[in-house]
Amino acid sequence: MNEVGVYARLEKTLPSIYSQSIFTGLNNLDIYSILENKFSGYFGFTQPEVEDMLNFYGLGTHVQEVGDWYDGYLFGDTEVYNPWSVIKFMYDLYSDVDAFPHPYWIHTSSNGIIKELIAEVDRETKEQIERLLNGETLDIQVHEEVTYADMHDSAEKYGGVADGRISED
Repeated sequence: MNEVGVYARLEKTLPSIYSQSIFTGLNNLDIYSILENKFSGYFGFTQPEVEDMLNFYGLGTHVQEVGDWYDGYLFGDTEVYNPWSVIKFMYDLYSDVDAFPHPYWIHTSSNGIIKELIAEVDRETKEQIERLLNGETLDIQVHEEVTYADMHDSAEKYGGVADGRISED
């Protein structure tokens, strides 16, 4: 693994603890967000990487199928595949070339925080969420300094993000 991959994986796996305290034992880090382009291709597999992996294992005929199921993340300007699901499906395909794709990600996380925050938002924010669900686009400012511990702080401090609101600029 190269240094770029190490940086990206640290960013993906560590929550924003750097802002919690100078005494955490881990501070003064350069943080690279999924919103930036510098390391955006390292938060998942790119199209050429997926094609190379499938071809290496003699599974090149499954490129479209893998794309239909596991492509769709956009980090910075880079579209990437869900790495967990691609690896799991390739494992299944290698054992059985007729294996059917599955939503492997389904048990890898919880939407508990999102459900809790949506339950607490005001009417305007609920309307904004509905607009997003209807395929509309909102231009919003993302406050990367907000941590899980800050989520219930005042809207004034974090421009609405802390209490689950999506704020338009």
